[in-house]
Amino acid sequence: MPGARAAGTPGGGRARKRAGPAGASGGPDGTSTARPKQLYVPPRGWYGPGGGRVGYLDPPTMWRATTVQACGMWPFAAGSGSPMTGVPLGQHMFTGATVCGDPLNWFTRARYISNPSLFMLGMPGLGKSTLVNRMLIGLAATGVVPLVLGDLKPDYVDTVRALGGQVISIGRGRGGINVLDPGAMGEAARRVGGEAGEVLKAETHGRVLNMVAALITIVRGRPMDDHEQSVLSAVLHHLRERATPGRALLLPDVLRVLTEGPDRVRAVTLDRGNETRYRDAVDPLHRSLLGILDGPLGDTFASPTSTRIDPDTPAVCIDISGIGEADTQLTAAAMLAAWSDGLGTVAASHALADAGLAPAAGTSRCWTSCGARCAPRPASSTASTR
Repeated sequence: MPGARAAGTPGGGRARKRAGPAGASGGPDGTSTARPKQLYVPPRGWYGPGGGRVGYLDPPTMWRATTVQACGMWPFAAGSGSPMTGVPLGQHMFTGATVCGDPLNWFTRARYISNPSLFMLGMPGLGKSTLVNRMLIGLAATGVVPLVLGDLKPDYVDTVRALGGQVISIGRGRGGINVLDPGAMGEAARRVGGEAGEVLKAETHGRVLNMVAALITIVRGRPMDDHEQSVLSAVLHHLRERATPGRALLLPDVLRVLTEGPDRVRAVTLDRGNETRYRDAVDPLHRSLLGILDGPLGDTFASPTSTRIDPDTPAVCIDISGIGEADTQLTAAAMLAAWSDGLGTVAASHALADAGLAPAAGTSRCWTSCGARCAPRPASSTASTR
């Protein structure tokens, strides 16, 4: 009948026979003949408290031997899992294997990373500077020239001196950087000449313009206006065209040109022959430059460069640790000037190598400030890699 259930089955289905345990079979007397279950102990011990489990295996004893003594064991059939490309940094905490690494070799040789840079972050006193110093020493042994552009503590002065490098001190009464000095790029433009030299001159002009604009921004606390940058660029062009060979331009020369008001500078102010319009256009820039010269930055940036970076030295460190911690304006300006000068030296070295005026080998550069930022340049490349 529809809706009726079969007898003996609560759900209306057929009664099913449950299977016994796997491998079990009933005996003649109805007893089970299943084999006893064997316990499986994990290779590192039982899980849970008191199980004796260890998180890692102790590294085996390390022995050193020549290939004659250990001829049957070398080369190893399989290496360790730790990276073996780069500067040796120490032993793995768990396996005891040697750990190697640095951003240059991990980028150029191992291809572990897609950019040759390293950002190091950690609590104070845990060895950040020690690790970077170890990388710098190892890289210097392979021909890389470390450039430490702005050592605040200092952390790298002793290392650079031990490598036979150049230490440049920046600060009040210690040394300064002339932001109008073209430096190594200006010398490279003169040596290269031709179209490539003109490109370097244009790049040098842009670097100087950006550096002066950065100083004005630090003093003002806000960026320059667009027409002020045009006026400043015209002043720099005017000074370059009339510069005396062998004499470096200084910030007071910029003030002198603004006061004189040559035609090239007046043209970008749209004064239309009106002296009042010209003064209204250049006076804010004039006041800011006076603030640099007579303010906290004047002693450091208003005089000729005390020591230029030597591109042939094995290492360079620009030490700004003499600047007080509370003097944030001078610290920021010194770091900007140091990086501008250092990167200009690297660009000049690359340009000379491309023109065949300097050996391509040994032109790799690594620079670091607090953390490590490295920039290799392969000998066969024609463009710098950053």
